[in-house]
Amino acid sequence: MQRYVIFANGRFDPKAAEWLEPNDFIICADGGTLHAQKLDIVPDVIIGDMDSIPEPVLEEMKNQGVAIIRHPVNKDKTDLELALDYATEQHATEILILTALGGRLDQSFANILLLTRENQPKTQIQIRNENVLIQVMTEHQSLTLNPPLNSQLSLLPISENVHIKTLSGVKWLLKDETLERGQTRGISNSTTNETIDLQIGQGICMLVIEFA
Repeated sequence: MQRYVIFANGRFDPKAAEWLEPNDFIICADGGTLHAQKLDIVPDVIIGDMDSIPEPVLEEMKNQGVAIIRHPVNKDKTDLELALDYATEQHATEILILTALGGRLDQSFANILLLTRENQPKTQIQIRNENVLIQVMTEHQSLTLNPPLNSQLSLLPISENVHIKTLSGVKWLLKDETLERGQTRGISNSTTNETIDLQIGQGICMLVIEFA
């Protein structure tokens, strides 16, 4: 299945191109177009109210065959949420969001919380920004990753309780453990192996990895 990659309008990340693959479908959420342009990436679609894109840039994109989906300025969703809606409508099973952090604090929080939307529980969605990976894990999900040794790993409960079936490849192993929302037990673990395995039994939690 084709992966959908969304450039948001957060802080520019010069490493963003490193995460891309040749067959990715590229969506730019309004001002995210300028980030993609800096990396010489031509998107497939631009979505938003276009209030952050200079008209000459928008015209250039149109001339290159980029689809433009314009929404009213007075709308009830951010441009990134509209981009996620579009990817979901295309039945995306894997979505990667780039340049979504580091701008306004409220926008960064809102962008992260978009990962918890209930209308796409079967979609794997990640935010990557410089040396950080953020992903929401839901019940019965499992994940295997290969971060560098000594990377920092945290599990943040989103639901009231999260049952961790297994967390291996880290300094403090978890097996059949429960994490409670509002407590900090899952913070600041560190990777000790080249491979980490995480299996969620019940609940929803946010995985945050800061690469070493």
